[in-house]
Amino acid sequence: MLCPKCGQEYEGPQCPRCDGPVVLVNNSDYLKRKKAYEERLKNRGKEELEEDKKEEKKEFDLMEVVDGLFSEENKMSKLKIKARGLAKKLRKSKRKSTKDTKPSNKNNENNEEGPLKSVSIRKAKKFKYNIRRIAFLVAALVCLVLIIVGIYKLVTRKNYELFFSYNDKIYNVTDLESSYVCDESDAVFAVDGKTFYQAENLDIEGSIKQEMASNDGDYLAFVSYLEDGNYEIIVNTSKGTVKLATNKNSKELVALRDSGVLIYTETEELNDEGGTGSKSLNVVFFDGLEYQTINLSEDISKYYVYTAQSLVVAVDNDGNLFEYNYKTKKKTSLEGNVTNLLGMSSDNYNYYSYSADLVNEWDKANSFVYAIGYVYYLYDIKDAKSTVLAKSSDSSMEFIYDETNNYVYALNTNTVYSAKLDGDTVSSLEELDNIKTARNVVYNYSTKELYFIDGDSNLVRVKKGEEKELESNVYDGSLSLVSNDSKAICYIVDNSIYYRKSSTAAAVKIYTGDNLTTNIGMVKYKNKLYFYASSELLCTCSTKGGSLSEVGKIARFWLGTKLK
Repeated sequence: MLCPKCGQEYEGPQCPRCDGPVVLVNNSDYLKRKKAYEERLKNRGKEELEEDKKEEKKEFDLMEVVDGLFSEENKMSKLKIKARGLAKKLRKSKRKSTKDTKPSNKNNENNEEGPLKSVSIRKAKKFKYNIRRIAFLVAALVCLVLIIVGIYKLVTRKNYELFFSYNDKIYNVTDLESSYVCDESDAVFAVDGKTFYQAENLDIEGSIKQEMASNDGDYLAFVSYLEDGNYEIIVNTSKGTVKLATNKNSKELVALRDSGVLIYTETEELNDEGGTGSKSLNVVFFDGLEYQTINLSEDISKYYVYTAQSLVVAVDNDGNLFEYNYKTKKKTSLEGNVTNLLGMSSDNYNYYSYSADLVNEWDKANSFVYAIGYVYYLYDIKDAKSTVLAKSSDSSMEFIYDETNNYVYALNTNTVYSAKLDGDTVSSLEELDNIKTARNVVYNYSTKELYFIDGDSNLVRVKKGEEKELESNVYDGSLSLVSNDSKAICYIVDNSIYYRKSSTAAAVKIYTGDNLTTNIGMVKYKNKLYFYASSELLCTCSTKGGSLSEVGKIARFWLGTKLK
């Protein structure tokens, strides 16, 4: 029986706990009500368990927070993995602690205040504990994210400010109002053409033919042509100025690293009419004002520098292919009788082109393509392994390797081919489509999609070897990727510039003008698009085509960093 005064369960005519009123009941009726009461308690336990499960679903999901903060566009996969690992540990710890705080059924049975009051107290304690625990975990995760994002921003501090070049002056237009930075003549750019160092009051003898800064501005290098007809390299360091390689041979700066490494070429000048002889490839190591020069080849043909690998890949005019690690100062011979060398594009990952930039600063740049006779090979630097790609007598062949879907695409002057890669074997190339003479082809590594304009002026997307037409009447030469946007492309149709944020999104017309035939690039910055409407007329609008305005006649614009 349940006491109506204090709620204590008892047997007999009167509550032994509070001496409550005497209740006289029929014994058989009492047993029935007692059984019903026990059933209610049992069902109440089930309801509580279901309620606990519902509360767990409502609890703050740490994994969703991590996935939201580290989206695919941030490209912070390693940091995301670490954050997810910590979140899993915290979530496991929280669940274990919650289990440990629940009183056992045995303790409930011995509770003097009865099972009903015991259940309500347990629920209240659990709810209060979860709030405190969740708040602690959220605060810890937020601190972790702030630390990681702070480190990430420090490491990737390039490409976060917008600069314009106008009337030979550089302006920072990151904020609402533009601010003058320096004259272009005082800006020394790094090899990426975006990061620059402001250098003033330079006292360099002769006429400056070329200049280059290391990424952090620790070194500045100049090629000067002197009055006596000699060329000279001048390097400014924190210790002072060094002059080297003073002779009649013309010089070209290839790469300058903050570790004190300079890579340059010398070309023999045969006569005043511009005739040239052999070209040498050299590496200089600086230690304060002292330096050491190592000649890699006296007769170089083609070369590329992969800075993330501290590697120079080159082939000389005798067909000797080699790599040189300027961190370990080790030169390794790879092949003989090499007839062609294709570097990885610094704009399109896994796109191998004979016109690729000489210096590639991507951390994923770890392979290149070379040819022996008519056979092209893909060489993996890490595994030191070659894979046959194709056989072709065309010296202008370019290749794209989709490593995720195991496809290889090949391009020559007017045709696109594809082949399936099975292990180390590439199937025979099959013709996909014809392309126009401009060979307007782009590859989006993040989506593994190849775009090109076919012979009928259609914009075509290829993924996993399958073609899909996206647009018609597209001007040849107008297709390009959108900088600072992982999936977007832009192109021109009937004197109108279009922006497409992905291959599955609808095209957005952002500008219509006269005689628009060539698109010379588009940048996305703070949810706005910047593009040229003519040779020098810079315009901006929203990603949906609204708020169109003309910025003015700007010689160049870029996302970069002013270091000092």
